[in-house]
Amino acid sequence: MSAEFISEEQGDQSQHRSERPKEVKFARPQPPVFTSLDEEAAYRKNRLVLACRILAREGYEFCGTYISERDPVQPSTIWTHPADITLSAVTVADLVQLDLDGKLLSPGAQGSNLDINAISLHLAIYAAPGRSDVTAICHSHSPHARAFAMGGNRELRMISQVPCISDAALFYNAWTSIPLRTSLKAASDPKGVQQAMGSAKVAILAGRGALAVHSTIEGCVGYFLRLDGLCYVQMLAEAAEKGRGQPMVYVSKEAAEVSAASPGNVHPNPPRSRSMDIGAAS
Repeated sequence: MSAEFISEEQGDQSQHRSERPKEVKFARPQPPVFTSLDEEAAYRKNRLVLACRILAREGYEFCGTYISERDPVQPSTIWTHPADITLSAVTVADLVQLDLDGKLLSPGAQGSNLDINAISLHLAIYAAPGRSDVTAICHSHSPHARAFAMGGNRELRMISQVPCISDAALFYNAWTSIPLRTSLKAASDPKGVQQAMGSAKVAILAGRGALAVHSTIEGCVGYFLRLDGLCYVQMLAEAAEKGRGQPMVYVSKEAAEVSAASPGNVHPNPPRSRSMDIGAAS
């Protein structure tokens, strides 16, 4: 094959490559921008109902699951769902509005039957000084979290890099344990819950289950599902360790810190929406 022919063939290939369509990069979904606080409030209530459906679909329908969200128009109030309506059946019209003292402001279309003890746990955290970052709270007495919580003051261990890499802001040095007596007395002693929760984003409710907070309803559901899954994985690992009679190799503190500090691990709060700026200016 002559050098002239090879050169001509390479030229054709180069031209063919240049004619290929450029790859189109998809833009990441961004938080919606609202023109008013009322518009944002309506959006949040719809997302709260969707969160109820997702939790029902994931199997948390009949295990004392409660989820709530702060109202953007009146940040000192929250919306939640009645206790006597299954998560899969909740609609926007059924949502109940309360202030942080537990006073009923807006009953749902089917009444306002609430689990006072459960919702008091949420109210205490929303009202905690320095926790204005909390927009949504979810807790449940799911089988995995409840079994994990039976261990008393049990540590959420770094059994693999998954807890570090996926949600470092949550699981590494950002979880806590709330004693049973403290969570049961949330209505009469909210400060006890606030002190136990501190600045954590997830908590093991000793003897009861697990809880997650976040600045968005979507993040709250995601964090709770991941936390519940990690409870399950840790119990499997501990059972395997006991069955084998050999200690497991856990992620070292140094490796966990490196993973936690890696770019992309921390989930920042979403950008301020236009409605928030309007509220601040008014």
